[in-house]
Amino acid sequence: ECVYNELSETFSHTAIRIVNDVQKDIRESSCFKLLVERYQVKAGLAVPLMVGGELFGVLVAHQCVTPRPWTEFEQQLLQRLGTQVEIAIQQSELYHQIQTLNTNLEQQVADRTRELKQRTQELADRTCELEKRTQELEKLGQFRDFLLYAVTHDIRTTAVGMMMLLQSLDHQDGGSIHIPRRFFDKMLRAGNIQRDKLDAIQEVHTLEIQGISLNPTAISPHAMVREVIAVLQPRAFQNQATIVNQVPSSLPLLCGDVVQLQRVLQHLLTNAIAHNPPGVTITLQAQDQAQDHPSNTSFPPSKQSRRYVTFYIQDDGQGIAPEKCDRIFQLCASTDQCHHLGGISLGLYLCHQIITAHYGSIGIDSTVSQGTTVWFNLP
Repeated sequence: ECVYNELSETFSHTAIRIVNDVQKDIRESSCFKLLVERYQVKAGLAVPLMVGGELFGVLVAHQCVTPRPWTEFEQQLLQRLGTQVEIAIQQSELYHQIQTLNTNLEQQVADRTRELKQRTQELADRTCELEKRTQELEKLGQFRDFLLYAVTHDIRTTAVGMMMLLQSLDHQDGGSIHIPRRFFDKMLRAGNIQRDKLDAIQEVHTLEIQGISLNPTAISPHAMVREVIAVLQPRAFQNQATIVNQVPSSLPLLCGDVVQLQRVLQHLLTNAIAHNPPGVTITLQAQDQAQDHPSNTSFPPSKQSRRYVTFYIQDDGQGIAPEKCDRIFQLCASTDQCHHLGGISLGLYLCHQIITAHYGSIGIDSTVSQGTTVWFNLP
């Protein structure tokens, strides 16, 4: 520090320090003299290296043998070398500053890029969520239209039919009214249809709001079908329908929610009874099939190749037109479609949702005037 202070003081007054003889030209108390004597310097020539207006260092030429005078040429040469060294130092510092700026800039770019990617991902997530909510709203809108049509048309139609029957009986005289058997059967049939529609609307509403909750247990296909037929046998008797159970008792056990699967069978059998003329025969069959699971289902890919049981509910009734079969498992998107499908689509929509929740599939094959077969398979 002492040497630096002395040199700073010296070069604040001169651009070059000429020492021809250290013993004569440097005072005794000088820190610089102690330094040059340590290295046995006899004569020296020094120019300052100034960077940014401050002393950065000193460029020195010295002789250690004997004192000597320094020529003008040597003085100018050292000054020019000092100028070049100063330029080199300044360029080095500028290069270092540029490197630092580049590093900082690259870091800033990386930070901004990462931030932009994060915001882009957040925007994509929000867009996806918005699209999902929009689809849910559209689905709820379709569901609302469907329920509105079901209430204002299907149920009203049934109620109007019953009112017409009652009005035809109102013309009878006396304190009691005689109801012909055919009128009574029509009223009972209309009441059952209306009840089925109301039950289906309630079930669809619950499904759309709460979703399907499954409680899987081991199920015997034969026992499950037998219990459902027993529940619907009075209904079949009223409509003069015959239900034939051909489901083998040797089928393997299934893993599923027995309550939900019984709902499927009840809806399919009720549709076959209610939407066919009296005298229809309904046959239930099932097969144990060991092959690849149908590719059009959402069954887990790791388990697509396995055994599953296919159920068939076949009737010899009036059948359904092919154009109606294509969308019969969907809620109607318009009242026009609802008009063509009628109340049957509510129950079949529920069946489709329940079977899909079990990683199964469901379909329908029908020929007008020959009958209908609804099938579904379960792993």
